[in-house]
Amino acid sequence: MTTERERAFSGRLAGLIILLGGLVLVSGSLMTWLSVRFSHPLSSALDSSTRGVDIREGRVVLACGILALVVGAVTLARESRFARELATAALLSGAVGAFLPLFDMATKQTQIENAFRQGLQEATHRTISDQQFEAVRERLEAFGLESPLGPGVYVAVLGGLLTATGGVVALASGTRSGSGGPSDPETPEPD
Repeated sequence: MTTERERAFSGRLAGLIILLGGLVLVSGSLMTWLSVRFSHPLSSALDSSTRGVDIREGRVVLACGILALVVGAVTLARESRFARELATAALLSGAVGAFLPLFDMATKQTQIENAFRQGLQEATHRTISDQQFEAVRERLEAFGLESPLGPGVYVAVLGGLLTATGGVVALASGTRSGSGGPSDPETPEPD
């Protein structure tokens, strides 16, 4: 049987983990997620970096991190009658905060090609066929096009995993939820 003291410790631990996860999520969203650079010396002026907050997914990760910071602070500060709801919010924000950068990692090449194609079409004011785009891509590769992932993607995934873990710990801790659960003082324990 878990004592009230152990439950309180677990709740505070969950709050710390959620708070740390939120901080890591926010940090990851502000860092570089992708760099585009050319190894050819004459092309280095075209090098660019994209931070997480420069794209929609990164802004969502930032919002998840801010939500996790708030949830972590409230969970850490005191027991809440909405502890179960707060823990669920932490779990969901962590899951989203980890999934979006993982999705970006998995679809990086397609996103880069789509961005180059769109940029070419906007610059030339005409539709670029697959054959034309393939020729452009070959020339870009001849100039040494590289597109490494930045550290922010990995940091954001870590923050999402920490936040989700904190949510799971909070749910498992049985902190007071006010929704009729076993830790609700108004609900008698079953025999």
